[in-house]
Amino acid sequence: MRLPRSARSCDSPELASVLRAEIAENSGDLPIQDLCEGGGYPKLDDFTVDSVAASRERLSVRLTLFFSETSPAGCSTRVDSRVAVVELEIDRRSGEAHVRHDAPS
Repeated sequence: MRLPRSARSCDSPELASVLRAEIAENSGDLPIQDLCEGGGYPKLDDFTVDSVAASRERLSVRLTLFFSETSPAGCSTRVDSRVAVVELEIDRRSGEAHVRHDAPS
């Protein structure tokens, strides 16, 4: 996942809005499938930016993801609402972002 505009906006008052827009544009790169508890198919519904911390080399971002997991259930389909927290580490020079999360138990 690459978030170069966010990396460049690190010292800007517009960081929060740039970050939200850029994550929304690249939401298909978030590993939501890894967060599914029932092995279903995810669809991101919304997300919040919970915290942002900047160092000289990186931008650390904590997100809460709200998504639906669709799973086959016999002759029908089951849809469950899910919530997960992920951490993004964004390299301030390259804009390359790495996502960390805890897998569901």
